[in-house]
Amino acid sequence: MKSTSKKSLFAQSQWQTFIWLFTISFIYELGESWQNTGMTLFTMACCLFIMSSKEERVRAILFTMLAFLLFVLGFWFPVVANHVNLQLFTIIMVLLFAAREFKGGSLKLIFAQQTFGLCLVATYFMSAVHKLNFDFFDSQFGCTTWMYSKANNWLNLGIIESMPQWFFTISPYIYVGVLFSATIALLLPGLYRAMGLITLFSLHSFLAFIGFADFSSICFSFYVLFIPKKIWNKSFKGYRLWNFMPVEKWYSCWAFLMALFTALSFRFSLFERTHYQGLFLLVGVFPLAYLFVRSLKDKKSKYFWKTQKSLLSGVKWKALVPAVLIVVFALSPYMGLRSKGTFTMFSNLKVEGGSNNHILIPQWDLFPFLKNIVWIKRLDGQQGPSYGLNEIDFRRQVMVDYEERWLKQ
Repeated sequence: MKSTSKKSLFAQSQWQTFIWLFTISFIYELGESWQNTGMTLFTMACCLFIMSSKEERVRAILFTMLAFLLFVLGFWFPVVANHVNLQLFTIIMVLLFAAREFKGGSLKLIFAQQTFGLCLVATYFMSAVHKLNFDFFDSQFGCTTWMYSKANNWLNLGIIESMPQWFFTISPYIYVGVLFSATIALLLPGLYRAMGLITLFSLHSFLAFIGFADFSSICFSFYVLFIPKKIWNKSFKGYRLWNFMPVEKWYSCWAFLMALFTALSFRFSLFERTHYQGLFLLVGVFPLAYLFVRSLKDKKSKYFWKTQKSLLSGVKWKALVPAVLIVVFALSPYMGLRSKGTFTMFSNLKVEGGSNNHILIPQWDLFPFLKNIVWIKRLDGQQGPSYGLNEIDFRRQVMVDYEERWLKQ
């Protein structure tokens, strides 16, 4: 693979921008979940080396090494978070793409766009499917009310208390409807894709603001690959922000700054709330959002948007395989395999102990891992309200706590 080859996936600025935004999600995970300052500093050093190298092949190798290391660590630390599992799926695909390039093969950007785009569509679709349960549509205990409360606590404005009851009643239905509609729009041709991106970008901006910057940073990176190549070359590529630096250079610097901020904030306890991470992320993606809106106003770019084909147009079966695997993985709760980390975020889904609150999908229980419930009555010698975990999640949590204590020692 030559560094000057136009066919090289790693040499294209759109792919590089995706890589840098996805690297920021690494940094969030290293800093927030593991609280490992040393690994965050190592990631920051890798960012410096990648930024300083002018050889595309060297930059690709360095990022691949970083991705492989984080892939191994992802299995060493069996975290069950939804965004971590999406990260692992993405890293596997990046490593496969890199292996193809290093062997001398070439990958077209359109294949990468279809592969990653369909994976995000599958993730959003299954997330919406999980929400079709009775508890999610409960106006008092549903996750939409919880998200409003979280935003209200952050702003400290007292808005939630003054809202009428009908607002909380219709919110879950609107949320599910918008999520399904935006997900389907990503598959459609023309300006529908742009409208879907605007809707989902607004949703994840809100989620990042209330403290979920880790998942939002992954989705923001995927949005880059939904932008058609012609529009990227017309409105994004080479555009110098404030007459200072191109977009891809901006995000390479931003990844380094985020690593530095994360390392310092956890090392010296500068910020206690995760909301600040979300605010910094939104500042970082603002130039991308600005250029996106700018492309919709430009007559030539808007014409390119209108003439875009569906994401499924001319798709190869290889691009469909990762998305199918994500769907199968997301069906794990109904198969009795696992109930956490399967893109059930903010869904109120309950499938443990033989129960099932889903409106459409019955409980298959092909595996026995969710049948037994462990009830926790006392923590650290303190009596408190009891809560239940399925047996496999309880064992995993014990192992995670042990690994974290071992690292601190």
